[in-house]
Amino acid sequence: MAKRFTDTDLWDKEWFMSLSCKHKCLVRFIFDKCDQAGVWSANWALASAYIGDRVTHDDLSALSGRIEQIGANKYFIPDFIEFQYGQLTESCRPHKKIISLLQKHGLYERVLKGYPKGIDTLEEKDTYKEEEKEEGGMGETQPPSEGSDFTSELSIVQQELQTQTIWLDQVAMQRGLKNTQEARMWLDKFFGELRIRGDTVKSLHDTKSHFVSWLKIQLDKQKPQKNGKYIPTRISGSDFD
Repeated sequence: MAKRFTDTDLWDKEWFMSLSCKHKCLVRFIFDKCDQAGVWSANWALASAYIGDRVTHDDLSALSGRIEQIGANKYFIPDFIEFQYGQLTESCRPHKKIISLLQKHGLYERVLKGYPKGIDTLEEKDTYKEEEKEEGGMGETQPPSEGSDFTSELSIVQQELQTQTIWLDQVAMQRGLKNTQEARMWLDKFFGELRIRGDTVKSLHDTKSHFVSWLKIQLDKQKPQKNGKYIPTRISGSDFD
């Protein structure tokens, strides 16, 4: 039996609250019955039988575009990949099957894998450096103001990750944190340590992986209670590993 993450906040979201009982059931049915790439091969007779009311393609118009038709009797959930897996990487073995499915459905190029808005790729940074050399003359660049380069880039990535509630929910769940807010507190501490060390970030995906590994180390340092959950500690000081 396949298992996957579910959004417990779904019931509190305005768009979902406004749906009829039939359409709420349809949303959950499609989310549970789609494949690992978020694509559902429609079986309206089966859906109607489980829901207890007749549903057809026309009922999808009530879902505000959250489920899209991508072919004859095939439907795609645009937010499914990010919610279930975060950012896909070809080097990750569990992701290879997902990527293969996306390619089969013709959706791979649609799934965003690059840098967040406002973050330069390595190639773009090299281009900027060359332009700076030309402007400075004699191959010299103007020295940046103290801490400006890495601090501004860290701020961009930090702001981006703070808005990724789905990913933070997953981190909180996997690491036994109380809630998403506690995950955000640890994230702020993580970036504070990066600034103290003068570290930079390579990409959004690398930063996520770095944070999750760092968080595990921090939590492992804490003494567990009998129920196996970690005792919260004050989010301050410097104990970056």
